[in-house]
Amino acid sequence: MARTPASGSRSTRSKKKTSTPRATPAARRLRGRHAVGPKRAQLRASYRQRADLFEIDYTEDKVRLALAAAGTSVLAGDWQTRLILADGRELPVVGSWDPAVWLADSDGDYLELQLHLTDELRIDRSLFLARDAGLVFLSETVISLPGAPEVVALESTLPLNPQLQPSAVAGGREWQLKTRGFQARLHSLSATATTAEGVLFTVTDGVLRVRQPCSEGNGFFPLLVDWHPLRAKKPAVTKPVTVSEQRKIVSPATAVAARWQCGSEHLLCYRSLRAPDLARAVLGMHTWFELVLARLTKPGTYPPLIQIETPEEGTAPAAS
Repeated sequence: MARTPASGSRSTRSKKKTSTPRATPAARRLRGRHAVGPKRAQLRASYRQRADLFEIDYTEDKVRLALAAAGTSVLAGDWQTRLILADGRELPVVGSWDPAVWLADSDGDYLELQLHLTDELRIDRSLFLARDAGLVFLSETVISLPGAPEVVALESTLPLNPQLQPSAVAGGREWQLKTRGFQARLHSLSATATTAEGVLFTVTDGVLRVRQPCSEGNGFFPLLVDWHPLRAKKPAVTKPVTVSEQRKIVSPATAVAARWQCGSEHLLCYRSLRAPDLARAVLGMHTWFELVLARLTKPGTYPPLIQIETPEEGTAPAAS
């Protein structure tokens, strides 16, 4: 998934195109839909009786999610966020969410939303449903420019199906959600350690709660929802990955990355928080892109699931 966005998307992400194999007729029929006017999207992985379906409604200054995994409800309700400032005050997260990128191909369906709180401060939300892997990727990113209020932490809540019974996995990066005949797993892909001063990742009263520290006003929280039955009993490992530019390790305010492995599935998640001067290196991959979610196959090979280009400096998303 690495093509230039269609009409109504971020028009400045067109400096580079990456060719992808042409989708089969079956894959084309499985693609989701995005209605810009009504502000609704439907990400779909199949038309089976027990389908994978991810619905997003971002009307009325809210983002409402409904994820059905193999026909079982996992997420259902409003995605809410709080931004904590350096002086302890809370910055209200209010305003209209706008579509920045919509892509649909044989890898899956991807929607990116943006909320501009000020001219110097915005929040990005990325939502991706893999076509054949039993995976959903969600992320929330805080981007600050000079002059923005100093954000020190991001707090998010995601409502879960109350019929799913949660249990924490040792290590603090995973929660299991179970009901009769179904299991899903929530994985934090944050490059920040899960400590009292780092990421807080908990499920209480049917709600997933996350607190992610920010560095110099920038922060990135990626979440993976996995329900593939072949991975249900396999241990998962998430580890931060070093990012470098011009042979120097960059700070967490500039770019972050982590890798996740469960069974035969091995993913790399990378997010640029400041535009690079040169291509950045992460696990042997060199990239100019803003967001990358890639499968790690043989050494040096990274087939991308998501690959979103960095907008040119000083430009804004096209009006929808």
